[in-house]
Amino acid sequence: MVSDATRHRAPDIPWPLIVGMRHVLARDDGTVVLDEVYEVVKSHLPDLLAQLAPLIDSLERDVGWRSDQGP
Repeated sequence: MVSDATRHRAPDIPWPLIVGMRHVLARDDGTVVLDEVYEVVKSHLPDLLAQLAPLIDSLERDVGWRSDQGP
């Protein structure tokens, strides 16, 4: 879950659509329509990753994490 404070740091990210996709993936009947998931990933994931990159960078700076530190 992404906190409200983090969501407010990046208001241009389509948070409601991300939550909506989670609901598609966690359907009550336990099924997933893979073609739909693939289309969403193919169509929207590259742009979403580009939008998330600055947010991730700023969060990492806030906690002092560096990518060369490893997990």
